[in-house]
Amino acid sequence: MFVVPFLRYKFDCDLLKVKDLCFYEKEKSQGRIISNVGGWQSNVNPLDLSLFSEFEKIVSDFSLHVGMPGNIKIRSHWININDYKSFNRRHRHNDAVWSAVLYVQVPNNSGDIRFYNPAHDQLHYEWSRVNQLTHFNSPCWTIAPEPGDLFIFPAWLDHEVEPNMNQNEERISIAFNFD
Repeated sequence: MFVVPFLRYKFDCDLLKVKDLCFYEKEKSQGRIISNVGGWQSNVNPLDLSLFSEFEKIVSDFSLHVGMPGNIKIRSHWININDYKSFNRRHRHNDAVWSAVLYVQVPNNSGDIRFYNPAHDQLHYEWSRVNQLTHFNSPCWTIAPEPGDLFIFPAWLDHEVEPNMNQNEERISIAFNFD
């Protein structure tokens, strides 16, 4: 019946180069606070988009696959660098069609991403007694990212990122909005 479109795509790029660019941007800017608790989030559009030129094709193809318009363009992007105990609280990306996150560095124990079912409140309270959690009855779904993962999902889908409990390494991701 109803399905939330989601794509996990393994992006093949020089993640060390991207990581260096992320830290370079962090040195240049104090950043901003939007959904991040602790850590650092860049201002909007800090990187040269030529690094991610194929993202528009990937998202456009996925959009067409699920019955939405193609010809999707990157509208904005930003960097998240989460050190020990830093996280991104539950949020959605308003005023966009698709959102995506590219995981650049994902140390052990650095936090998973959690997506909330649009019927979360009803499932959580009215369907609280289930035999087994499945895609049909889960109020949320947690995914352990790996370096190079690109997750694409509707911008209206609530999500959060768990705290980074790795005391030695940062979790680095780049978030995108598409129209």
